[in-house]
Amino acid sequence: MHLESYRCVLCVEDVDGDILHLLFQCQFSQACWIYLGIEWDTSIDHQLMFLRAREKFGSVIFREIIILAMWALWTHRNSIIFDGMPVLLYLEA
Repeated sequence: MHLESYRCVLCVEDVDGDILHLLFQCQFSQACWIYLGIEWDTSIDHQLMFLRAREKFGSVIFREIIILAMWALWTHRNSIIFDGMPVLLYLEA
């Protein structure tokens, strides 16, 4: 799909908004993960990153929480781009 810009609309960094950035590296998504109590180590392999985050989180509903959080991040981004919705303010833990 052609867009005017592929820059991340959720943060102030001037970077392309690829899926890795959107879900794990963006300042907005990082604030969301911190609020949920999930820590991601993006410097390691993705599979190991998920395993370590699940171990640290320590809840049986880890998978459900990350699925819902990723869906919320994705739909919020799309609402900003396609529906003109404002960016939500950063969450404070």
